[in-house]
Amino acid sequence: MMQISENEITIVYNSVEDNSLPNTKIFNLVNVIVTDKNYKLRELSVILSNDELLHKLNHKWLNVDATTDVLSFDLCDDWDKRQIRVSSNDLKIIEGEIYISLDRVQAQARENGIEPETELLKLIAHGILHLCGMDHDDNVSLREMIDRGENYVQRVL
Repeated sequence: MMQISENEITIVYNSVEDNSLPNTKIFNLVNVIVTDKNYKLRELSVILSNDELLHKLNHKWLNVDATTDVLSFDLCDDWDKRQIRVSSNDLKIIEGEIYISLDRVQAQARENGIEPETELLKLIAHGILHLCGMDHDDNVSLREMIDRGENYVQRVL
């Protein structure tokens, strides 16, 4: 396992042999979204792993016995601790973990005819948007969330 950190962001390569992923773009993407959504980053880990780990986490925490491409876990204790006052602006805190299956990144990039780096960034954006309170209960809200994530990705590519 290898870790790369910048300020409050840590990228963890868990069971991944290729560490040539776009670390700088990942850091930039996180910062662009957090700033745009008016959040303050306390701590964020982006764990790059495989189908096996995401399947286990999906089963354990969401009771879904299948793999998935991205999972987000909000680690803030409660809503009151999320709210902080910085000058005259109210900011919300992000403290969490985003798990990404690089197996899904490769497969979905092939299916969509895009570069794996772009697919990885799209999934990270999706995870961050979840930590910012966005969710998708239907195809319309899912499409909105995907579109918003893709717009952020385009800003860092």
